[in-house]
Amino acid sequence: MQEEAAMKHKTPEYPTWEIRDFRDLLDGMEQRYADNIAYLWRDPLAEDGIAARTYADMARDVKSLAAYLCAMGLEHKKIAVCGKNSYRWSISFLAIVCGCGVAVPLDREWSAAALTEFLTDAECDAILYEDDMRDKLSGITLDGLLKMPLSLADTYLSQGDALREAGSRSYENHTVDADALGVLVYTAGSPGISRGVMLSQHNLCADIMAVCSRFRIREDDRMLSHLPPHQVYQITTSMSALYCGASVAFNDSVRRMPSDLSLFRPTVMVT
Repeated sequence: MQEEAAMKHKTPEYPTWEIRDFRDLLDGMEQRYADNIAYLWRDPLAEDGIAARTYADMARDVKSLAAYLCAMGLEHKKIAVCGKNSYRWSISFLAIVCGCGVAVPLDREWSAAALTEFLTDAECDAILYEDDMRDKLSGITLDGLLKMPLSLADTYLSQGDALREAGSRSYENHTVDADALGVLVYTAGSPGISRGVMLSQHNLCADIMAVCSRFRIREDDRMLSHLPPHQVYQITTSMSALYCGASVAFNDSVRRMPSDLSLFRPTVMVT
């Protein structure tokens, strides 16, 4: 009887496919879901107010951005990414971990002093950032730090496209060590001093597979992504939706949450 009761309350397990690193994840998503919509966000210039990218579009953008970053001498380097919950943030993170180096997600709300401390501690060689952080970053003068505004993302992508069309194989030739340092995240510091947490890509990918083995997310689902993008919880849950072929819509402001719920009509939210 006890065994029967345990079986009744056992969480079902859903099928998963093996990934050890984000390169495996990107390749698998491109092959499995190429024509599905991967990302959506507000765009006043779009006919229905929504811009979208398919999985094939996303994979192409990630590879082009990775090629551009490698051409800037950043392969195997630590690169910070700091900005709003957005498509540009997401492809920046994926370009770094899939085809370039180590990602260092930072909180855009931190002070210039805190950002300086973490960029120094992580030994970052570059930072990808939103334009509204320009004044904050102008006071950060670290030797050799390359500051790359995300407002120029289209330029980076077009130059990366050109490099690949000209024969660059930097993305294909880049190797990912799934068990080495892949993502360096900093704790909020609420219990005390913030600390850098060293994670491998395998750490995060094992988490993604575990989530998707226990929670059913379908290809026709849509997740509203509204948590700060630098948080590991947000990275893992949004990537879990993509792992399952669903769509991720961006909410970059709590004030717009009601209207974004109406606009995107999500079927999944994580909070």
